[in-house]
Amino acid sequence: MMLAAGQVVAARYELERPLAAGPDAAIWLARDQRDARAAVLRFREPRDDVADLTSVVRHPALLAPIASDRTGEGRTFDVFEYLDGGEIGRLRGRPWSLLVRRLLPVVEALAQIHDAGWVHGDVKSANVLLDADGLARLADFGSARRTGETAAAGASPYSISPERLDGAPAAPADDIYALGVLLYELVSGHPPFYPNLTPERVRDEVPAPLGGRPSPPEALRALVARCLAKAPADRPASMREVHAELARCLTLETPVEPVAAATPGFTPRPPPDAAPIRAQWQRSTTTAPSAHELRREGFRRGLLVSAALLALAGFAFTFFVLPDLVTSPTSTVATTSDVAPQAPAAVPTPKPEDLAKLAELKREADEKRAPLPERLRRLEQRDVGSWGGPSLAQARAAL
Repeated sequence: MMLAAGQVVAARYELERPLAAGPDAAIWLARDQRDARAAVLRFREPRDDVADLTSVVRHPALLAPIASDRTGEGRTFDVFEYLDGGEIGRLRGRPWSLLVRRLLPVVEALAQIHDAGWVHGDVKSANVLLDADGLARLADFGSARRTGETAAAGASPYSISPERLDGAPAAPADDIYALGVLLYELVSGHPPFYPNLTPERVRDEVPAPLGGRPSPPEALRALVARCLAKAPADRPASMREVHAELARCLTLETPVEPVAAATPGFTPRPPPDAAPIRAQWQRSTTTAPSAHELRREGFRRGLLVSAALLALAGFAFTFFVLPDLVTSPTSTVATTSDVAPQAPAAVPTPKPEDLAKLAELKREADEKRAPLPERLRRLEQRDVGSWGGPSLAQARAAL
């Protein structure tokens, strides 16, 4: 059966656009007409052992199907929650500690998958999605294989291990290697051997040491290097060991210096990672301006600033100096004897309806303030201390 945009399957899901495609499955973004919300459909073969995996392994960081159904032609598909946070690749180049915190739940989920006798087989940035709160979820089990299975691997060329590239049976060490590639990509901004990837480099060449801003600790660089070792025996023994070492790296994080409280009137702004980042890796094709161009641009800006200052001086002269120069010398000023004495104004007694209105306004203010501490707590879970800066201090002061 050919799938097309606008097609309605199972009398419920209207297909919008394909998200990915593979030899044995196709993934589509769809509209659930019954619940009026977005959903992701993954079409698969009727006998697909991946259903066994998602029914055995339960973890909050796994994006398991919420339902399964069949089309009118008998094609089976799974229904997944649509996560609008995008791929974790949009966080490339962020501080290493933020990235490690994002990935720790995914590493836990991979450990459970390995304990159940499975290998995910395609751990990469496109398969780690972010929900609305920025929490990572591991998706797409189309390449999952039972441990020891020799079926062809469907992993990304960047994340496939050297031994799996040569046809070795699926093993947890494959996912450990792929996780090392993912960490390398997110912290440094690109995967190993990018953009000139070849099978020979994957088999024989040692990637350059991990870098990033701020510079990752030596413990993290050593862990990533071990995950990317050519021989499986040289990698960490299990995903649980990787999890323990990543958690240990977080204890080496440099504390953020406290920021002085800001003045009232602060307007909160969304965190920097709310803006989507293009997933493609591109090299800049533009050249930097020459010294002559910079001097010419500086001269133009100097003229603009001078003109603005002259206009401001003319405005001040017109409205503040000129009126005093033309004031009539015969103008009189009323003396205190010409002004009739006035009794002091009485302080009005608040009316009951005014007090009731004030009470209602206070109740509304309390209701609006109530969710703010919880939102701040959720931001702290997203490592707000490393990217919030003065905005975080201002928000806390305002709260």
